[in-house]
Amino acid sequence: MFKKWFTKLKRSPYWPEFLSVPDRPLSPRQHFGSIFDVIQISHTFKDSKTFVDTIPKKAPSKIKKQYHKSYSAQLDLSRFVRDNFVMPDPIKEPEPISRDDNTAIQVRAYIDAMWNVLTREADQAKPYSSLLALPHRYIVPGGRFREIYYWDSYFTMFGLRESNRADLMEAMVKNFAHIIETYGFIPNGNRTYYLTRSQPPVFAHMVELLAEVKGEQELDTYARLIYREYAYWMRGAKAPLFANGTINASEHVVRMPDDTILNRYWDESISPREESFREDLEIGRTMDESATYYRNMRAGAESGWDFSSRWFAEGGDLSTIRTIDIVPIDLNVFLLHTEEILARIYQRQKRFTLSEKYNDLAQQRREALQDFFWHEEDGWYYDYDLAEQTLSTQCTIAGAFALYGGIASPEQAPRMVEMIEHTFLRPGGVVVSMKNTGEQWDAPNGWAPLQYITVMGLERYGASELAEEVARRWCSLNLSLYEKTGLLFEKYNVEDIDTLASGGEYTLQHGFGWTNGVLITLMNKYHINTSDEDDEEDEQEEESSADASDQSLHEEHNAEEEDEEFEPAHTAK
Repeated sequence: MFKKWFTKLKRSPYWPEFLSVPDRPLSPRQHFGSIFDVIQISHTFKDSKTFVDTIPKKAPSKIKKQYHKSYSAQLDLSRFVRDNFVMPDPIKEPEPISRDDNTAIQVRAYIDAMWNVLTREADQAKPYSSLLALPHRYIVPGGRFREIYYWDSYFTMFGLRESNRADLMEAMVKNFAHIIETYGFIPNGNRTYYLTRSQPPVFAHMVELLAEVKGEQELDTYARLIYREYAYWMRGAKAPLFANGTINASEHVVRMPDDTILNRYWDESISPREESFREDLEIGRTMDESATYYRNMRAGAESGWDFSSRWFAEGGDLSTIRTIDIVPIDLNVFLLHTEEILARIYQRQKRFTLSEKYNDLAQQRREALQDFFWHEEDGWYYDYDLAEQTLSTQCTIAGAFALYGGIASPEQAPRMVEMIEHTFLRPGGVVVSMKNTGEQWDAPNGWAPLQYITVMGLERYGASELAEEVARRWCSLNLSLYEKTGLLFEKYNVEDIDTLASGGEYTLQHGFGWTNGVLITLMNKYHINTSDEDDEEDEQEEESSADASDQSLHEEHNAEEEDEEFEPAHTAK
């Protein structure tokens, strides 16, 4: 009797795996308290993320005791950290790629080599480490990003598919399934300090991609966990004050003026991000409402666009961030497709009532996006400002998700195509936004996932010529800078294509998971290769300046450096 009651409770949305913070593994700040604060504030490391990725050499209680015993005004914090923590390993470099081949061939070889460099074997859990151990191999982005990242992995998987690495695709999906089983959702990355937030919800999309390679049965294999993650994103709708209409926003859910339920980014914590502790504190400590600021910063990090004028008050900077007031177009397109995938799964299982339910939910979301996110005068989709009950004023390439997700009507699509061509297209691809704020998700930068979304959205509506033009410009930029540096980067300056990208909280990173994935996908789709003849012409034209340019770029880079709807039989691998 008890077992039956316990099993039923465990499938409910109130099961503590969603709610019980004390049961989660402790983060570095939770382990070390004020000592953590002192180390992060004191600039012990140039990059705040370095300390949170170290591994304590002994129990935190012993380290704290030693700290307090040794504490004085002359305490050498750098030595204290070195004596008590194991430093994170730097990213390895691949074997040198032959420079005898043309650039496109070199890049293909580089990407194939980097899959092995960026692969991490199944983790062995280490006491007090911030790393959440995963049972299967996985790909990290590269550089300072030494762990798996949620939405990065989706775009990385496109490249794995092109490289015929279905084994790694499946291993990564299995890891995310394990994470959902363990924590009830997928955090930003597999670190304890990320356990208060997620990232754009693409698990269902990953399973769909795996199913394209391995067969439709993969949808059934992971069906329960697709639903479970969806339930996490919709959980706020069950809060009593939201359900009875007293409030219009709860966790990740919001109520639109027509009572449709949509979603926003959110973080349950109201303290500085541990991996950017000093940076958050520098602004937050000057504010009366610092808790709101910290939550908005964390929610901005959950969006993947950390950070962008997209989340700022009009004309404002990072200090005006208000992520939780914004209903984002891209997040809701991702969730709409998750609803479509759930409907498809239930249809396969002949559970027609549930299939109809999720088709209806998807249609409601689609209509709300049409009603509230379209700007008729501009011919573009914007985010929705929940606080002001109107469209956001920030024009960004996120609007292209309306093409990618099939939201745009036949009448709207041509206007969006024109907007991309005349407003967003730059020499190196599509730019993120119209504003240059110094943040990395603003002009003049472009990012691999946004190029992919734009290209595929254009293709969906028959704008193949512009889609190919965007792809060719992006690939040309990637190849050009690879030729000069021997590296592929996290982001690119799409306006000044001879300059490395910059902006944000950290220096430019290379590796790089999602860049590699999108680049090889677009190169294959559009048969983008540099011919030997072209190489010879380029060499003749640029021979006099190439060496100086290459050296300059090298120096520049080095200087920066739930379950109730499923039967128990539906289990993950």
